[in-house]
Amino acid sequence: MLRCCRKLLILALERLKEGYAQKTRLTSSEREELGLIELAYDNPHETLSRIKRHLLTQRAFKEVSAPAAHWPLAASPHRAHSS
Repeated sequence: MLRCCRKLLILALERLKEGYAQKTRLTSSEREELGLIELAYDNPHETLSRIKRHLLTQRAFKEVSAPAAHWPLAASPHRAHSS
């Protein structure tokens, strides 16, 4: 799972870098942001750890509901069916 997350992060960072590469001049805030993107690109493991820590400390999760049909146990063939 971590490998997949790291690959997704790298793809996202590459896309962000491409946006800056198309510009001929960058403002100081854009240069700063590009520097942070490059830092994250160079060290994706640390970046993922920081993202995880931020999400866990913010505790700003929204409640989500899903129909029971989408739960793994509801579709499990090992579950006893009563007929």
